[in-house]
Amino acid sequence: MTKKCAIGFIAFISMFDLARAEPAPGRNEAITCKQATLTKPVLGVAYQGFLSNEDYGLTGKIPQGLTGWSGVAAGAPFHGFTIFLDDQMSSCIIFEIHIRVNDVDAPPVLKSAKRFRLGDAEARQSASRGRGTNGLLTNVSTTFSIARPDAMEDGVIRLVASGRDLGHATALYDDFVRTVKLSKTGTTWTAHHFRRPS
Repeated sequence: MTKKCAIGFIAFISMFDLARAEPAPGRNEAITCKQATLTKPVLGVAYQGFLSNEDYGLTGKIPQGLTGWSGVAAGAPFHGFTIFLDDQMSSCIIFEIHIRVNDVDAPPVLKSAKRFRLGDAEARQSASRGRGTNGLLTNVSTTFSIARPDAMEDGVIRLVASGRDLGHATALYDDFVRTVKLSKTGTTWTAHHFRRPS
């Protein structure tokens, strides 16, 4: 493994561990964007508009005018991105996807979660609210899983929204989630990813 790939892999593992941090059920807590991801604007590959990934059979559309940042080098494997919704990075949408290594990595199943489908994937959505250092916070998590002949894939689409941005952030999150589809038979779209002009 090259040094560049190793650094990208370590960065992803750290980002993934932080993004899976969930408040204990029933507690009045929520996590911030800073706690949820190590990604920052202009860090890594930039994604805008329609996107797809053949490895995961994934298609989706990032809301107009927004950019998803991978947080890792261009040569690193695709595992998702973070969309920051404001300049203060207090509200964000985090998309992550990976191949399940073992059953311990399976998304938690909450009885109160809303169930629906993202194409061929089973999805569950739940919310938690709490107070951060800058006021009220809302987290919405849409976890999903899809079985393939050779592997199980899991992922999460997480919204972190500060109180003042909640309505706008929720609308953008819902718009994005509605576009995400996972297919057992692969994708036909072309991935659009490019760096923000300097």
